[in-house]
Amino acid sequence: MDGLRAQMALHGYALPGLSAKERERVWYSLVGKRRRAQLAAALQLGDDAIDALVAKVRQDRAQLSGRR
Repeated sequence: MDGLRAQMALHGYALPGLSAKERERVWYSLVGKRRRAQLAAALQLGDDAIDALVAKVRQDRAQLSGRR
């Protein structure tokens, strides 16, 4: 995953050229920390900063879907 796509995913933007199913796979790989090393290197962010961004997007997604 390149830095731009990682940044977009972390800020909750849709990734162009990916289906909804593929976007969900990217999201779950970020949340599940399976790509944490790649993501940290691409974005030059630490784990705490990535966790904060993931938490914000998770909260935004929950609000959009009506979940808590």
